[in-house]
Amino acid sequence: MTRRRCFAPSRARLRSDDDDDETIRRCHERSNAEKVDVITTGTARRRRPPKTIDEYIERCAPQVQPILRRVRATVAKAAPDATETVSYGMPAFTLRRILVYFAAFKHHIGLYPPVKGDAALERAIAPYAGGKGNLRFPIEQKIPYALIARIVKFRATLSR
Repeated sequence: MTRRRCFAPSRARLRSDDDDDETIRRCHERSNAEKVDVITTGTARRRRPPKTIDEYIERCAPQVQPILRRVRATVAKAAPDATETVSYGMPAFTLRRILVYFAAFKHHIGLYPPVKGDAALERAIAPYAGGKGNLRFPIEQKIPYALIARIVKFRATLSR
């Protein structure tokens, strides 16, 4: 009897030639249970991305949801003509082009894309700048909603 490794994303076990297909399928279902939705036929599919900003916020941790709702309201107030959408699995606002994306992470709220072209605004966002120019607002600190509004207004003037 030869032994092969059953490679599954979160768990590996040794299996033998006499393991049937049902045993192998159950091994994969168990290991993928936390990561994917399992259809009744036994095949797996990835969790679908959210279609609305409300759906995105509902999927986030409860302690982050009020922050995301306030970021959403801040952006909507700063650019009332902007349209809400979800792009790349993140909430976004568009006005002829993407104004901003925002997303929740374990320790921060991210705001994209990078802001360039206004020296005073660049100085104001410097403490929050991430590695590629994106902004990271730590969740444990006060979120600068007024700064977010300034960023959105600046980007809205660029897209008109």
